[in-house]
Amino acid sequence: MSRHPEAVLRLFSQALSLQGRFQAMESRFWNKMEFVTERTLSDLWKNCDDIELSAMGIFAATVNEFANGDVTRRPWGAILDARSLLEVLQIGLVNVSYLLMRGSKADVDQTPMTRAFAYLILCAIDVLPAENVARLIDDSIYRGKKDEMPEHVRVFLLMPIADRLLSEMQDICSSDCRRLMALDRQTLTEDKDELESYWLRLESTEVEDETDEGPKRHPRIERLDAPCVVGFPVDKDHGCPLFALQPTTNNVEELLATIKRVAAFRKAQAAQKRAGAATKQ
Repeated sequence: MSRHPEAVLRLFSQALSLQGRFQAMESRFWNKMEFVTERTLSDLWKNCDDIELSAMGIFAATVNEFANGDVTRRPWGAILDARSLLEVLQIGLVNVSYLLMRGSKADVDQTPMTRAFAYLILCAIDVLPAENVARLIDDSIYRGKKDEMPEHVRVFLLMPIADRLLSEMQDICSSDCRRLMALDRQTLTEDKDELESYWLRLESTEVEDETDEGPKRHPRIERLDAPCVVGFPVDKDHGCPLFALQPTTNNVEELLATIKRVAAFRKAQAAQKRAGAATKQ
């Protein structure tokens, strides 16, 4: 049984040590594309100081949070130093083709995986220059053979992640924008409102824990005489760059630079709101 930790976790999860449960969670994800319960994620998070963490394990935990947990309560990417964070992101990106094909073969919803990639990239550009993160993405996915790789393969590997990250920033930034009003959200959920708690996923401070369709159109209205609260230069001839930008396999650095500027402003704004609310209590 010890040679098959994923089977042990299913049958005797409570009998395993915390280290064993972490390793079994890692194995279940990478070998079976299976996810653990939120209780398991909560136990691992509360005791992560006592666990020997691995890059593959933290990547697996992050995907699991988007599948069955809550990354705002357990922000795995935010507790890492820059070097460890890049190691986790790189291990995922190097294996992105394996993960996508394995998930497709197992008929597993790809959303938790693309959300995990988007989250880890957001964590990375929060602490590092956008050009450095863009270079890591290119090097990890293409491995020096970008020009030799067919465009449709590059699109398959990168665009779901880039589209997800951009769509989340569009939802966040348009939620209180005076210039641009989106008539519906593209990615962030309505029932479990992620707008209020979104930026907690970048905070290492512990939060109290508790236990193939076609492209859609998302109408929006833009006031051409209103300023941009983030500070982008806009006027009647120059619209919001966050919505004007169309991700491609060749503009990753431009995409990340734009998102980094939005994220820095919105993260600081959210922290200020939380501090204001705390002083009123």
